[in-house]
Amino acid sequence: MWIACVVPGVELQNATLSDDVATPMARGPLLILPALLLLVMGPIGVLLAGRPDTLRSLLASGDAFVALFAAGVLLHDRQGDVARLIAAIGLLVLLAVAIRDAIRPVYAAPVPEGTPLRSGGGLRLALALVALLMPASLLMRTAGERASLLGPFAYVAISALGSRIARTTLGLRLTAALLLALVSAHLSVAIHYGVEDALPAFERWTIAGRGAFALALVTFGVTALWAVGLALRLRRGRA
Repeated sequence: MWIACVVPGVELQNATLSDDVATPMARGPLLILPALLLLVMGPIGVLLAGRPDTLRSLLASGDAFVALFAAGVLLHDRQGDVARLIAAIGLLVLLAVAIRDAIRPVYAAPVPEGTPLRSGGGLRLALALVALLMPASLLMRTAGERASLLGPFAYVAISALGSRIARTTLGLRLTAALLLALVSAHLSVAIHYGVEDALPAFERWTIAGRGAFALALVTFGVTALWAVGLALRLRRGRA
């Protein structure tokens, strides 16, 4: 997937420009790069984490990464916009809470499966829900920004909710699978609209560009099927 995003995905109208600016990554880096990082590191972390407390730490670490990246984007592009500054500060608070939740299990004794755990997921969930309830029009300059601005808070809300209600390794892995499916869907949209809306202007998609978009859809399908499989296993375990 990463390689597909750094191969020229369009044919530029100005043939004198470098092929580097024709790649999906170059045309939508702020949307594509964090999704690729999560899709690379997320499955590895889920496979290596074998205990509920470790998986909770992993989910909180993902929240911290998303909050940090989104806050950086808002601060870089705020241009004196007070609402964006407030949103960025909220994300930095969310970052601090997520870091606390990520390192807390490191100093705690191992906890057996099924044991209720104290978790900071509730505070992360509350902060994310407050942000999601805030009118997106306060932050948007264009209508197309709504999903990209609310996406990080939706990611944290799902992660924190799963951390709070799941009591087994399987339940927490289901949360991680749902998050990866969400990120895969975001990547599909980011590749399509990032390529279509970015400058410089282009004439047509290349085979490599269409392949990158198709591969993102396949990734979404695989992660969604993984989540469905985990949900079925979890349901059978409770029956």
